[in-house]
Amino acid sequence: MKRLLEEGTSENYAIFVASVYRGLILRRRVEWFIQLSGRKGGMEVLMDIPLRQLCREEVARLREILMEYPSWRPVELRGSNGCLVSVSGYVDPDSAAELIDRIFREVLGLPESYVAEVELSIE
Repeated sequence: MKRLLEEGTSENYAIFVASVYRGLILRRRVEWFIQLSGRKGGMEVLMDIPLRQLCREEVARLREILMEYPSWRPVELRGSNGCLVSVSGYVDPDSAAELIDRIFREVLGLPESYVAEVELSIE
């Protein structure tokens, strides 16, 4: 996370993707992702969790977890229709790493042995 704030420009980002296969007969891959952005010299990263990938119960658990982090500063991102499209906010880079792990495990129910793919762009 710190690379987002120490290198590149104002267009740095990272996308964390975790996936599992679900279904007994028709197995299909289900993916979730969390996006981060940061700018060189900044103190916080912007974390974005799209709501379209979460059910109501998961959104409620997500909000409970976020409230445990004093460094979390929420930001509302709304679509062109005015509807809230994601749970977003600024957080320090150390908390961001822990939060991503907790979201994947405690909100989305992934096992402790989950593997996340990371796309990192330092511009």
